[in-house]
Amino acid sequence: MARELEIKCKVPEGLHLFMAKIAERGWIQTGYSEQRNHYFTSALFSSNASLRTRIDDLSEKGALLIVKRPRFSTGDAINGQDRIETENQTDMPIEDLDRMLIESGIAELQSKWARQRFTYDNPNVPVILTCDFNSGYGELVELEAKPGYDITVGGLVDLTEQLLLEPLEKAELNSWYEQVLADNDLYYNSFLSNADEPVYVKRS
Repeated sequence: MARELEIKCKVPEGLHLFMAKIAERGWIQTGYSEQRNHYFTSALFSSNASLRTRIDDLSEKGALLIVKRPRFSTGDAINGQDRIETENQTDMPIEDLDRMLIESGIAELQSKWARQRFTYDNPNVPVILTCDFNSGYGELVELEAKPGYDITVGGLVDLTEQLLLEPLEKAELNSWYEQVLADNDLYYNSFLSNADEPVYVKRS
């Protein structure tokens, strides 16, 4: 179980250019993954918690996750800035794991997401950067506090300004989420099909 402090941001200059610029400023790419994430609703959890399954298509490692937002934090369990995440690794294919949750009556499928994720680290900065090409949402950067570092949400916001990023307001992110939920298969499948121009939500 790990506590995470994070903030999602828009990238005004585009993600490819942003990644090129941070590489020039001492950020080092430390990882790459192609993930599918499936979100579920469950009567077993309150509104401040969510149940998810995840598969990394490169490593073929699956996971069952429970994400909970502490009562004193902001956001919600889907996009909360301060949250606790419990992850259990499994060799079970994500389709079988989803089926087990649904057929047992534990949960109902809510939405599906896919993303290509590039991870960057800078030894002089107390955060990890993840640069995502995300089904539905498009291009996003996420700042996550490194374990053991004393940094607040305000500190993360200050870093977004230094990096010329725009923190996503909760209302805007929730609006995107509702758009994707309205036609989830369209966004998810257009991204997985490796289309030249995947369908993304309309941005304000």
